Amino acid sequence: LYIERFVAIKVLHSELVADEEALTRFRDEAKLASKITHPNAVCIYDFGVFEGLPYLVMELVSGKTLRKVIEEEKSLKPARTLALFITICETLAEAH
Repeated sequence: LYIERFVAIKVLHSELVADEEALTRFRDEAKLASKITHPNAVCIYDFGVFEGLPYLVMELVSGKTLRKVIEEEKSLKPARTLALFITICETLAEAH
């Protein structure tokens, strides 16, 4: 409400909160993802714990997931596939 924008909130499932490895992975995801600054990567705004549940607040991205596009189109043309692949690789390169 205060920043007047829609966001996505990712919450660690309550069954995994007691799993130290899952909790560590979730914290690491928040820390590492917040360092990525790339136009094709979501922006992480906040990380915290509310009533025992860890959460991430991130940019809400509209549109279809790659999975949905593939399901709907069944087959992507080679040029489109290459363009998507290059975009994914550029984003992953930024993360590494």
